[in-house]
Amino acid sequence: MLDAAAQANVTVNTLDARKLYTYMLDASKRFESRTEQDVHISSLTASEDSMQQLASGSFGNYFHNSNDFTGAFERLTEAAEYVYVLEFHPQDAPPDGSYHRLSVKVSAKGARVRARSGYFGGKPVRHSDVN
Repeated sequence: MLDAAAQANVTVNTLDARKLYTYMLDASKRFESRTEQDVHISSLTASEDSMQQLASGSFGNYFHNSNDFTGAFERLTEAAEYVYVLEFHPQDAPPDGSYHRLSVKVSAKGARVRARSGYFGGKPVRHSDVN
């Protein structure tokens, strides 16, 4: 899905609508066991992880753990003031379909960089795959 978004030049912003929250259900709730608590926390963090990965993988923003929805919508819908497109051609990466991390850094103070965290190397085409 992230590769399709990148090819279509689509940015996905995500917003966690739970606002500020805690891992406890409420002040009166006590977990009966450590396992019950771990399962509860895992279920909460799983949705956070997927929203964060979807946003960062498509150069988007992930807004979470805040009650300021007005600020969230302003931030998530604002256009970039400047956009630069960098092109990268890997010379020595093996065409095996494996994931390769990328890092983009700028020296300008206060600049926010939105860039893909990596890419999957292409797999060589076999003659049996082409019909």
